[in-house]
Amino acid sequence: MANTNASARAVSLSKLAAMGVDERTATLRALVRETAKPPNGELTELDAKIRSYETRLGADAETLRRDVTEGRRSETAELCDLLMLMSIRNRLLASHTARSR
Repeated sequence: MANTNASARAVSLSKLAAMGVDERTATLRALVRETAKPPNGELTELDAKIRSYETRLGADAETLRRDVTEGRRSETAELCDLLMLMSIRNRLLASHTARSR
């Protein structure tokens, strides 16, 4: 049985790939639920977490994303967590923007 209580934010792409279908589905559904929540403070929290990664890793989040995408940095667990936070933030922003129109 899938652990649906686990935070979807803490799952790397390689861990998702290694999961069984049911567990992956449950994890992705949890991620979707995270992005569907209203942005009551979530953006502030996400921004703070992203800034923390930027400070630790010594570069801005977009540069880190680009470096992983272009193969200049390895996809570490820490970078996967950052990329997941960025994805959640971008989806939250898009969802909030679409709802406010």
